[in-house]
Amino acid sequence: MTVNQPQNKPASSYESEYMDTLRTLFNESSQIEAIRYFLNNTIYLYFKQDNMKKRQPQVMVLGTSIPEELIYAAGSKPFWVLGGSLGTVAWSDDLVPRDTDPVSRSMLGFLLNDHFDLGAAALIIVPITCDSSRKMAYLLSKAGKKVVTVDIPPDKSDPLAGLKWRGQMENLAEKLSDHTGQRLTKKKLTQATQLVETARKLMRDFIQVCRQKDGLISGALRMAVLNSYYYTTDLKGWCGQLRKLNLELLANRPPGDSGGRHKQAQSFINGLTGGVAQL
Repeated sequence: MTVNQPQNKPASSYESEYMDTLRTLFNESSQIEAIRYFLNNTIYLYFKQDNMKKRQPQVMVLGTSIPEELIYAAGSKPFWVLGGSLGTVAWSDDLVPRDTDPVSRSMLGFLLNDHFDLGAAALIIVPITCDSSRKMAYLLSKAGKKVVTVDIPPDKSDPLAGLKWRGQMENLAEKLSDHTGQRLTKKKLTQATQLVETARKLMRDFIQVCRQKDGLISGALRMAVLNSYYYTTDLKGWCGQLRKLNLELLANRPPGDSGGRHKQAQSFINGLTGGVAQL
């Protein structure tokens, strides 16, 4: 089943929430063929509750503060927990006070619930930025999860902040290698860095394309495509699909465009196609 196909009644408010959102986005993008990959093959497969029940990530990351290059270099793939679901907020009602910030409550509900257990075999990386993140790390450890914390320097202007951060990253690299059983080498880190930078470059290209083709896709759809970076299990394949989407968008004329902006985009198309072989 895909986003645009009929389905049975959702099993929970969580499933209903993401399916309603995806259907809305799909209806907005029905004329853009390349965008279906990001809705059907990436976001839908990530959130599908049946997949959640079977999925056993090796490394999980709360938020986006941790350099994913380290995780790729250690032979694993990051499974991000970003929060934001009202359904999973409700699942955390018995874990933390109601005045806890909703993102933290959503993350906890996602990780500690009666519907699926994503963290059973995972190393869970928790960046410590506030009291809520400390509370999450404590509750996850108390629940028997394998947790490693990373202190985020609160003051980047502190002369020692860089040294503290480096020490945190070295400790994390060691924990990752122990967990995955793969030694982190300079070659692996270089390859991972190149892959992540390719993805980031393509996202910057996508933002530029959307500006040039203003009105072709909505802001919500743009954000969904960009956020799908955090949901993919095949980053190299995702990069290829985003390059394909960029080219398709550049080849389309937004409503009211007489052709001037279309011609201006031609040099940008050449730049995109020139980098295909390097991926």
